[in-house]
Amino acid sequence: MFYGHAVGNVINLLIASVFISIVLVNSGVDFQKMIFWNSLVLIFSIGVFMAELAFKKITLNNDNVSFWLWLRMGFGASAAFLFGVSAFLLQANVLVQYEMYILIILLTISSLTLSSYAIMLKYNIIILSVTMLPYTIYVVTKSGQFYFTLAFTLIIIQFVYLIKAIQMSKSAVAVLYLQEKLLVEIEEHKETKKHLDHMVNHDALTQLPNRHYLITKLKLLLAEAMSNHSFLSVLYIDLDGFKSVNDQYGHATGDELLKEVANRLNAREYNNYIVARIGGDEFVIIITDINPTEYKASRVKNELMGRLTAEYRIGSNIYNNIGASIGISSFKDETDSVDSLLMKADMAMYRIKRRR
Repeated sequence: MFYGHAVGNVINLLIASVFISIVLVNSGVDFQKMIFWNSLVLIFSIGVFMAELAFKKITLNNDNVSFWLWLRMGFGASAAFLFGVSAFLLQANVLVQYEMYILIILLTISSLTLSSYAIMLKYNIIILSVTMLPYTIYVVTKSGQFYFTLAFTLIIIQFVYLIKAIQMSKSAVAVLYLQEKLLVEIEEHKETKKHLDHMVNHDALTQLPNRHYLITKLKLLLAEAMSNHSFLSVLYIDLDGFKSVNDQYGHATGDELLKEVANRLNAREYNNYIVARIGGDEFVIIITDINPTEYKASRVKNELMGRLTAEYRIGSNIYNNIGASIGISSFKDETDSVDSLLMKADMAMYRIKRRR
C-alpha cells in the first residue's frame, strides 16, 4: 500500500511544483530562486523514485523494513517541506491572492497524502507538519486581522486533519485485519476441502486411491483410450495367505502388512501406472500406453509377483508365506466398459487362485 503509490506521488510532486512555480513567477519571485527551488524539488522527487526502484529489487523483512520506510518517507517529507517553505519566497508586498493559491496547493497535497496513506498515521503527521506547519509560521509572521484569521483557520485545519488521519488509520488497520483474517479462513477452507477430497478418494489405511477414485479415473482413461486409439490394461490383485496372518496375529499386524504391500505396489518405476486399494486385501492397477499394453502388463505382473512374495518384516516377526494372485484384462474395443474390464480381470485372478 505504501510503496505502490510511489510513481504516482512523484508525478503529484512534479505537478504541484509546476503550479507553485506559476504562482511564484506571477507574484514576482526572482527567477534564479525559482530555478533553485525547482531543482531541489526535482532532486527529492528523483530520490523517491529511485528508492522505489531499489525497493522492488530487495526482499522485505523485519531487519530492513524500517530502513526502507524511513528512506522513502525521508525523500517524500523533504519534497513536501519544500512546498511548505515556498511561501517564504514571496515578496513582502505580495498580493494576498498568491498566498491563497499556495495554500490551496498545500491543502491538496495534504489531502492526497491523507487518502493515499490512511494506514500510516506517522507518515500523515510528518507530511502535515513539513507541509502546513512552515506555511502556518509564515502566516503568523504577517500582521493584520486577515492573517490572524488565516493562522487560526490553518491551526483548525491541521487539527481536523490529524483527527481524520487517526480515524482513517484505525479504519484501515481494521480493514487490513479483517482482510488478513479472511485470507487465513480462505486458506483454511482450501486445506479442509483438500483434506476432504483426499479422504473421499483415498484409502485411510494405505493412503492409496480407493474404489471411488479408481472407478472415476478408469472411466476417464477408458474414454481417452477410445478417442485416441491408445491402450489400457487392468491388473486385479488378491493377496494369498493374508487371511491366516490377520486371523493368527491380529488386525494390527494385518494392517501393517497391507501398508507394506501398498508400498511395494506403489513403487514409482513405471509411467502411466495407477494403483488403488478397492477393499480388504484386493488391489487394482491401471496401465495405459500408446502401444499395446498386454506385454507391459505381463512384465509388471511378473515383477510384482517377485515383490509381493518376498518376506515381510513386521516388528520382530518375519512372514514369508504371503503371495498374490493377479489377473489381467485389456481394453480391446468400444464394447469394453469399466465394469467389464474389472470383471474380466477379477475372473482371471480367480482362475489363477483356483489352480493353486
